[in-house]
Amino acid sequence: MNIATLKTAEIFKKLPHLFKSKFIFFFLGFWLMLTAFHYVDIVPSDDYLIISKALGILALITYFFERKIGITL
Repeated sequence: MNIATLKTAEIFKKLPHLFKSKFIFFFLGFWLMLTAFHYVDIVPSDDYLIISKALGILALITYFFERKIGITL
């Protein structure tokens, strides 16, 4: 193994485990529901794009700062 591989492995060990985050599953479920309503033409395209981007940003924020904020469900 080279040094770059070891440093990359150390960085990924510090990140929280993706499947332990309940917020990721909440945002994923909400996004899937929103997508289904979009395809049935209940949610307009403009609103769908804005809400999808907002959900993605909220999911990333809660994923990276879940431990620092102390959020638990």
